[in-house]
Amino acid sequence: NSVKNKVESVEEEKPEPLTVPVPAKKENDNKKKWMKRI
Repeated sequence: NSVKNKVESVEEEKPEPLTVPVPAKKENDNKKKWMKRI
């Protein structure tokens, strides 16, 4: 889990990730953010 959190924080800083497509990344980020908020 700690590794995932680090990866997410890095992705937030970078405009686009190396492997994940941008649209898919945005959807995943939104889902993760909502899950964290709830």
